[in-house]
Order: sequence, then C-alpha cells, then structure tokens
Amino acid sequence: MNYYIADTHFGHENVLKFDKRPFRSVDEMDEVLITNWNTVVKDTDDVYIIGDFIYKSKKSAIWYLKRLKGKKHLIQGNHDSFLLKDESLLKEFESIDKMTYTKDGTYTIVLCHFPIAEWNQYWRGSWHIYGHIHNQKKGCFDFMIEKDRALNAGCMINHYAPVTIEQLIENNRTYKKNCWYELCREKKKFIGEREIDDIMSKYYKTALIYHFNIAGKRDHEHSFSAVLRAAYGSKGLFEISEADRQEYSEQELNLLKSLLEKMREDGKGDV
Repeated sequence: MNYYIADTHFGHENVLKFDKRPFRSVDEMDEVLITNWNTVVKDTDDVYIIGDFIYKSKKSAIWYLKRLKGKKHLIQGNHDSFLLKDESLLKEFESIDKMTYTKDGTYTIVLCHFPIAEWNQYWRGSWHIYGHIHNQKKGCFDFMIEKDRALNAGCMINHYAPVTIEQLIENNRTYKKNCWYELCREKKKFIGEREIDDIMSKYYKTALIYHFNIAGKRDHEHSFSAVLRAAYGSKGLFEISEADRQEYSEQELNLLKSLLEKMREDGKGDV
C-alpha cells in the first residue's frame, strides 16, 4: 500500500501557530503524528514524504525516523537539505528525490514538494501530489485549487496522518469546498450576486461536480449549466445513472428531462 504525507514539520514549534494546528505543544503534536502514522502504516507499506519532514526540532531526525513504520521515500522540501548531509539518515530512506513519478494502481502520479502548474503527462490524466503551501490561502493557492488532479498532501488537511491516494482525493475535495464556505462566512454583510460570482469563479470547479454518461462513457462538468450544454450538444446517448442522481436536485433532474425531450423533438441524435 502507498501512503502520502507532506509538511509534518516534526519538532517545529512555530508551525503550531502558522497552521493553527490543534495541539497545545510541539511534543503533543509529535506524539499525535507518530501515533496516527503507525496506526495506518505497516512495515511493508511505502510512505512518500513530500517534503519538510522535520524543522528546528530539539530531537534528532533519527529519533523520529526510527519510531515511524513503513518504507520511507523522501521528496525533498525546502527544509530537508540537512538530512542529506548525514549518512546515517540516508540509510533510513528507500529513496530520495527532488521529484519523482510513480504508479499507484491505475493512478500515474508526479510527486514534488513544490506545486507545479503543468506536470508530466498532465494531458493524459496524471495526478500531481505536492506540499509546501500548507493550509495557506494565498499565493499559488487560488491557481492550484482549480486543478482537479493536483492534491495537497499537507498533514494539516489530511487529518495529521499518511493517507492513500483515494483518501487524498476525498480530503482535498472536502477542503476545497470548505474554503468556499469559509469565504462566505467571512463576509460581514449580505453577499450579493456579484460577490457570489467572484467567489464561485475561484472555487466552483471543485465545489460543484456533476457526473453523467455520454454514449456509455462517464464524464463530468463543474456546473449545471455546463451539464446542460453537454447534454444538448451530445450526439449519442446522454443519461444520469442511478448512482449519480444524488448529485442533482429534483428541479435539476426535471430540467434535464425537459431538455432531453426537446432534443428528441429537434432530432438531435439518439438521446
């Protein structure tokens, strides 16, 4: 099994405030991280540490590494350079890279501590797992949040534990939705239509995802209006499977039904 985690910052007291981590002390944070890690990871599992493993700790790096299960792969972050200068530490890692590619089941993944705008096999459905930006909502955050296949492995948005690729996808989806709701709550006055449009222009691609089938192949769009365009423009069979119907309101389903009936009247393909 493969697991992924980034920006643990073991031993780093200032990261408690920086990330607003829910721990009373750095010692408590370290113990929770270690316990969570060893609860899910077996010695035979591969754990990809996507940078910034330890920083400014009073304990040695070897103290942490010896206590953590699994075969560890380090993807270098901006705080990991000192690890490479100690040969005893190098022996604790199965591999050390600045960037690497891996396969995890059907997923092709590019691993790099720093977020990448366009990664290897980007146009062929590959995924990018990164760290570095923690849970900060500034800088490249607005850009990366629009990338459906770019996943932040920061421990602070993944329940402070190594996670599988499937868990990483779900955690990022939830995190991105929460970002939209948080932005709404920060508004002290009534949110007008223009403000909603501004917010949604940043977050709609992950906050709203509708699935459907065209000619037997599953597809998706990020707004209901885009689904309508896809339905009306399809030349083959368009349908909403029973499993995906929960993503639509009754009103939306009725609107789709009306559209499909209109398409039949217009003779727009077999729908």
